[in-house]
Amino acid sequence: MAPTGPEFAARARPDSTGVPRWPAADFTLTELRSLKARQGQAGRSRNFDGREGITTFAELVALVRAHNAARGTRVGITPELNAKT
Repeated sequence: MAPTGPEFAARARPDSTGVPRWPAADFTLTELRSLKARQGQAGRSRNFDGREGITTFAELVALVRAHNAARGTRVGITPELNAKT
C-alpha cells in the first residue's frame, strides 16, 4: 500500500532496495480508514478508484454472518496471521 497525499509522505520507510513503503502497523485505524482502494495494474479499469476503503476483521465477520443467515449457507473465514521475525 502506498498512501497518497502529503500527510503520509514523511512516514515512508525504505525497504532493503530503497523503495519507499508504508507499513500498516505505522498507522492508526482512523488513518487507514481515510485511504481508498485504487487500481494499481496498468490497463485495468479505474472506474471504481476511490470508492472502497479498509474493511476491518469485525466488519468482515458481520458480513459473512449476515450472508449466511440470509441465504442459509455456511461460508467461512480462514484468517491468516503473519509475523515478521
